Amino acid sequence: MKFEKNPRYRSIALFCVAVAAFTVLCVIVGLNLSRVGAVFAMLFQASRPLIYAFVIAFMLRPLSAVINSSLRRIKNVKLRGVLGIILTYLVLLCFLAAFVSIFIPQVISGYNELSSKVNDYLTYFKNYVG
Repeated sequence: MKFEKNPRYRSIALFCVAVAAFTVLCVIVGLNLSRVGAVFAMLFQASRPLIYAFVIAFMLRPLSAVINSSLRRIKNVKLRGVLGIILTYLVLLCFLAAFVSIFIPQVISGYNELSSKVNDYLTYFKNYVG
């Protein structure tokens, strides 16, 4: 009897091996879930600065495109790119400064108001419970 290679059966066999390997991997991960979770937590902690950088870059991309299109009169491409990035970060810093200058006084006034009325809230709670 002559053995013939059949690509159809070969792909079925490879699929069965892949499914079996995936099943074994899932069982191993399930049995060591606490260790796997610790490894993923460590990897996430280590890659957190990169994630933040990608998110900030993704959010600043439209602003950078607008600024670069307004600088198209500059013929030097490298200078235009550097100026675009610098202006984008300056706009971001101005936005953050405005946000902080609006947000921080509101938080401080809310804290002062809460601390001045905490005694009234406590007496109301005592009267309501007792």
